[in-house]
Amino acid sequence: MFITLGKTEVKPEEVGYDSSRIDAVHEHFRWLIEDKKLIQSAAYCVSRKGKIFMSGAVGASSSNTEVPRKPDDICTVASTTKMITATAIMKLVEDGLLRLDTQVCTILPQFSKEPLNQVTVFQLLTHTSGLYPDDSADWSGLSQPEIGYWGYIEKHIDDVVENGVEFDWVSASMKQGLRKKPGSEWAYCSFGFSILGAIIEKLTGVFAHDYIEKELFAPLEMDDSFFTIPKEKAARIYSYSDWMKNRVNKILNDESNDSPHDNYYSQIPKCGGGVFSTVYDMVRFGNMLLYKGSFDGQRVVGKKAIERMTKRSLFNMPCYCWNGNDPDFIYGVGCDMKGQTSMIHSEGTFFHEGAGACGTFIDPKEELVASWFVPLFDQSGWPNEAMAGTVNVVWSGLI
Repeated sequence: MFITLGKTEVKPEEVGYDSSRIDAVHEHFRWLIEDKKLIQSAAYCVSRKGKIFMSGAVGASSSNTEVPRKPDDICTVASTTKMITATAIMKLVEDGLLRLDTQVCTILPQFSKEPLNQVTVFQLLTHTSGLYPDDSADWSGLSQPEIGYWGYIEKHIDDVVENGVEFDWVSASMKQGLRKKPGSEWAYCSFGFSILGAIIEKLTGVFAHDYIEKELFAPLEMDDSFFTIPKEKAARIYSYSDWMKNRVNKILNDESNDSPHDNYYSQIPKCGGGVFSTVYDMVRFGNMLLYKGSFDGQRVVGKKAIERMTKRSLFNMPCYCWNGNDPDFIYGVGCDMKGQTSMIHSEGTFFHEGAGACGTFIDPKEELVASWFVPLFDQSGWPNEAMAGTVNVVWSGLI
């Protein structure tokens, strides 16, 4: 089993971490790869008190099983993008361009009719907008819509290409409407973050991807983080699936993806899951959140905005996603706060996971930030050993 160490800034004991537990982290990943056959490989990065003390990769590269995986492989962060998008929205809040209780219809006129006019920015950020949840959420009670938001967009793009109608993906998608009354239930909805991307563009005049890269990634020197894969970095993408391999190969071979449909889809912000990054960059982002909006001498967003984002924001809110039955779901603003029974991190830890799989966790009490990319063999699964189990092993080294 390949183990490749990455760059660190201090020794573990200098920041109160038992270095012998790094071997336990490697063994945990080896077990998940070889014995359990749950993940393909792993890349990880962990800091305490703002200093990286553990970084590396376990297993082989995605293109050659005889070559070690690199700690600086670039991967999709999937739904961890939502925590990034939420930070961008909080910048707009502190700049006075909107409030969390702002009704979406005051920004996007496509939401002006009942019951869409009841939806607020806060509800989109906290998955309580009443929009239909993701298919993968396996929620109970009602069948999924026959077409769905993206299905309506696809039909609309057909109409745009064939008949020349005006492109308006927000109006097209909202033909699906709401499943529930806004503010009545937590139901995980990635599409709501595309709507947040439209809000960013409307208020700033800048496409959401460009706004996030300029306002968040650039000041943090997250040089390997982006929405659109540049050719010069395509070879560093960890291709966890055949779909990703084909996507990377097209970029490397200069094969155009400029069909009319692709051109229109590219205008829809992928703010619910479109970011690519490295574990190193995500730890930098996590440290910015840990230290209330500033890191390495760079202010990204204000202290109070981050405090609002990372405290519990829902109370007595039921959740039935993934066949659950939680009458009081715990959630922040664009970040998760649950898991106290399955994970041994401190109370107040906030985080986001991403399908595929990956996660970035911030423990304010211990000043610990950890990120890992652990691509699954079965992309449709969600083995808790790879996420909660990894938290428990990593946190076990705290002295």
